[in-house]
Order: sequence, then structure tokens, then C-alpha cells
Amino acid sequence: MKQRLSLVLRPTHIWMVLTGVLAATGLAQAEETAAEEPLRLTYDAPASCPTRADFMNQVRARTDRVAFVATPSARRLVVSVAGAANGFDGSLQIATKGQSTSTRRFSDPNCAEVVSALALAAAVAVDPNAKTGALPVSSDPAPSAVGRLPATAPRIAKPADASDTQRIASSVPAPTPSPPPPRARPRDDRPPPEAHIEAGLALRVGVLPTVLIGAQLASSLSSPGLPWLERFRFSGAYARSSILTPDDDAADYQWFDVRLDWCPWTPRTSANVSLEICAAPGVAAVRASGKAPDITADSDTAWIPTMSLVGGARSTLIGPLFLGVRALVGVHFLRDTFVFESPRRVVHPIPAVSGGFDLSFGVQFL
Repeated sequence: MKQRLSLVLRPTHIWMVLTGVLAATGLAQAEETAAEEPLRLTYDAPASCPTRADFMNQVRARTDRVAFVATPSARRLVVSVAGAANGFDGSLQIATKGQSTSTRRFSDPNCAEVVSALALAAAVAVDPNAKTGALPVSSDPAPSAVGRLPATAPRIAKPADASDTQRIASSVPAPTPSPPPPRARPRDDRPPPEAHIEAGLALRVGVLPTVLIGAQLASSLSSPGLPWLERFRFSGAYARSSILTPDDDAADYQWFDVRLDWCPWTPRTSANVSLEICAAPGVAAVRASGKAPDITADSDTAWIPTMSLVGGARSTLIGPLFLGVRALVGVHFLRDTFVFESPRRVVHPIPAVSGGFDLSFGVQFL
């Protein structure tokens, strides 16, 4: 009988800055070469503070051994400035060539002073021979010879008659108006976008009678500095498991799911670690195959729209390689039940909520 399985600093005091500079020299490498050092800069500061371009210009003014690039394998330099009770707090984190990370911190009521101290520390960390004195301040150019008073007292000129005045006026050409200066194009100081691909382990709990263990493949695009568009990830997972009930009913389950993670908040806790909080709509499919002693094998499939809340962390390992760890809680909008008919025996109802865990390794290729 065949039966179907149905579906139901304070930098104002210069000695404090110099003390921080001397400590920052420990960040530099033992070998000193004349080659440029590529740095991948991440800069975060309030709108009232100097911009990312201002910071880079201050570093370049102290050393010519720094090259700011977007290459994933370059040393990571993370500069962060935030408002505080007494003004502004700034931190600088830079990865050494051994991939360890050192941190410097400064505080001051003036944000420009904090950024200046951070730029000085960054320059010395790369080049121990960087300029540590005050940067030159631009001043108005010296007046030209036309605008200076003559060395001797002027003589009193004899008044000219009307004919002389007309002759002089006709011999002097009219000045040619100079063209307006070209309008400077605004410079985009946002970090470049990043693209990643990753693969790893997927584990799902609660959706079926047993724990599902399978594989996951995902790709993501990050746009640091764009509000509400920090990171998107598209992923797919597959898992399979079998159970045997006390009534000798055997069931084999296969789980497929795809989801789109929208991560509007990806705070960075250090130079190598960032967190992420995501909302993830998706769809899952459960294919169940059953066999009882008195029933031949049969199968059915359930499609389940889902909405998940995902939290996790990403840690840079070496160069563009990283490790991702995420936990999720999903809500199922359709709840079907797998049963055997004649006699009717419930095999498994799909629950309203399930959980999961993803562990993956990835690479940044942009």
C-alpha cells in the first residue's frame, strides 16, 4: 500500500605630544628604507573636525614615505575621533608588518589639535625620521614692487594740460579681464567600497526534529561611510539530516535557504574586528522523505518565507583573508506539518521560530 506524505591628549602642552610621539616610534619597523609605505586608511570623525583629506595632507607634510592606497593587503591605519565631555577623544590604530596592532590615544578641547596629534603619531610610526616640529602656517605673500613705497620721496610733478592728459589716456591700453579661476571639484573622502566572497559551515536548530549541519556560500558588498548602506550580503545554505521515530517511521529532511542580509550598522571595535547587526528576509524549502514499515517511501516539499535577525563579527586574519561568525533567529511565516495518512501520524510540524549559526572563511577581492 502506497501512501503519500502530505503537507500541512591634550596636545596644547607640546611636551605631552612629544611624549606620545616618542612612544609611537615603537610602532615603526626596525629597518628604515626610503621606499614608500602603503597604508589603507579608515577615518571617522565628526563633521566639525578636519576631514580625511586634511589628515592625509598633514601626514604627507611630515614624511614622504607614506602612500595612501585602497589595496586590501596594505597595512591598516584606523583613525577615530569622537566627542567627549571635555572636548574630543581620538585614537590611532596601525597594524605592524607582523600583523599585530598598536594604539595611541589623544584628548583635547579642540578637535583640530587631536587630529594634528594623530597625524604626527601616524607619520612617526611609519618614518622615525618624520618631521616632528610645527607645520608651517601659510601667510599672505609679500607685497609686490608695485604696492611698496618708493625708497626716495616723490617729486612734485608739473600739472599736465588737457592735451597731455588725452594723449596719455589714449596710449594706455585697457586692461584685459582675467578669466575666473576654475571651480574646484569637491573631493570624495569616503573609503572605497569592498567586495567579499566566503564559504563555510551552516548549522540550523529548531526548524526540524534534529540539528541540521550543512554548508554555506555567500558574497557581500560593503560601502563604509554611506549611512544605512554599510553592508549587504547574499547567502545560500544547504543541510540534510535523517531521523527514526519510536514507531520505526524513518524520515529524511533536506533544508535549502537563501537570504539577503541588510546590515546598516557595522561598528569597528579594533583595526581588525568589526561587528554587524542585520535584518535578513529570505525563503527556505524543506523537502521531507518518509518511510514506515507498512508504507513505501514518499516525499513532499514545503516553502517557507522567513525573516531573520542576524548578529555577528568579522575578523581580519592575514591580508585580505577574514573569519566570519554569525548567529541568527528566524521567524517562519508559513507553518506546515508533515504527516503519514491512514492511519494519520504526525511526523513533524514546522515551528514558528528557529535559530542558526554560521562560521565561514572569506577573502576580500575589491
